[in-house]
Amino acid sequence: MIQPKCVTLLPGGQQEFTCQGADTWIISPQFGAIAPEAGAPGTGRYRAPRFLLLSRTIAVIATARGTEIDRASVTISSAGAWMTVLAIFWALVSIGLIWAVTWVWPPPPAPPAVAVYPPVATLPAGEALQFLSSATGAGDAAVIWTASEGEITPTGVFTAPGAPSGKPVTVTATRNSDRTQSAAAQVLVRPTKMIMNRSVVNATGISRGGKIQFTAIGPPPATGALQWYLTGPGRLGANGLYTVEDKAASEAVITVVDPSTDRKAAAVVHLSSVSEQSDLTIIYIVLLMGAFGALLAGMRSFVNFVGNRDFAPSWSFYYFSRPMFGAGVALIVFFAYRIGAINGPKGTSPADPFAAAFVAGVVGLFADTVLQKLREIVVQLFRPEDERKDKLGAAAAPRPPAITKLVVSGTALTISGSDFTAQATVTINGNTVASKFVSGSEITVALPAALAASGSKLEVVVVQDGVKSKPMSTQIP
Repeated sequence: MIQPKCVTLLPGGQQEFTCQGADTWIISPQFGAIAPEAGAPGTGRYRAPRFLLLSRTIAVIATARGTEIDRASVTISSAGAWMTVLAIFWALVSIGLIWAVTWVWPPPPAPPAVAVYPPVATLPAGEALQFLSSATGAGDAAVIWTASEGEITPTGVFTAPGAPSGKPVTVTATRNSDRTQSAAAQVLVRPTKMIMNRSVVNATGISRGGKIQFTAIGPPPATGALQWYLTGPGRLGANGLYTVEDKAASEAVITVVDPSTDRKAAAVVHLSSVSEQSDLTIIYIVLLMGAFGALLAGMRSFVNFVGNRDFAPSWSFYYFSRPMFGAGVALIVFFAYRIGAINGPKGTSPADPFAAAFVAGVVGLFADTVLQKLREIVVQLFRPEDERKDKLGAAAAPRPPAITKLVVSGTALTISGSDFTAQATVTINGNTVASKFVSGSEITVALPAALAASGSKLEVVVVQDGVKSKPMSTQIP
């Protein structure tokens, strides 16, 4: 008898087999190699291949002079290789997901602030100019307007003083809900005015290379030319043509100066907004966190199986697919969260990246449980009722047999009809009688003497699979 009878090896492993009288060793199928041990009759050593994708079982056969004596079973487990592959996969994917989340994570929202436009303008005595304001962050956007000289209305219309003091006039906007937040602009009172054709431009939607033309409104300079200055990213031409090049900063300031009269005007270009997060950024975060949560769930499952010695290499493909599965489920749940079909954590908003990341991560971690909840939502929303009669997987209702003709010849009764089967039985006048199945359309019955008498009335019913035909009557002639 061969020893050992059953063994499990890892790739590259070896096992010695012994069988008294064996002179040749064979493996079936040919996977790995086996050879007799030198100097040890009846002994063979099997060597497993160093790599395999899935576990395999082979037979080691001991023979003597071409006749099989006995055989043993060798299982080559790929669990070790797959455990290594999964460990590398999880390490790489975890690092990649963490890096991707930090890369797409939006910058913090801008602190509450107030701004005034234009930041600088030149006006003649008594001339009016409309100032604009913006307020970001928590609180309302209403502001209170004040001016160090001249007059200004509650809506921001400033009128330059008739007798200026020679100092720049300061126009201030103070946030009504928080008096600590304010912004100021300067007005130079000169004999001739100079203002920009536009005081503020939103360029958040303009791509690199986009151009914006600024023009100084007012009498041209007496001598020389206007001088243009740029504070912030981009490029500014000598004629006031601004080109968008970089949006690293939130804004750029365009200033024009008339050296001959000391007139100034300025305008602001908004390049980027850090106070609002785009939907696309939130969706990226949801996908990445859903995948990360599913990855953690897969690790937990894997550790449990390995700890219990129940890991099967064929489940490796399940673990590889979990991140994609978790990302998909998280995205669907986030859409439901966004439209209000399900409730998120109390006091949070889907637009909050922290709330979106938490919901997506938890969904990925418990994706299988979440699927059950989604099924309840679908049932509540659509209340599905499957009315198909021929759907796959459902047993078709048996068709009832039908009797079309009864013929009595002596003591023989021939029943003609349709949908008869070999399991059909016949009842006459409520009693079951012996019958013979001929075909799907014919059954014969040998009538008992009590029923074959002349003048007897017969009520015949065919029964099969618990379904009865409609009764048909005949009378013995």
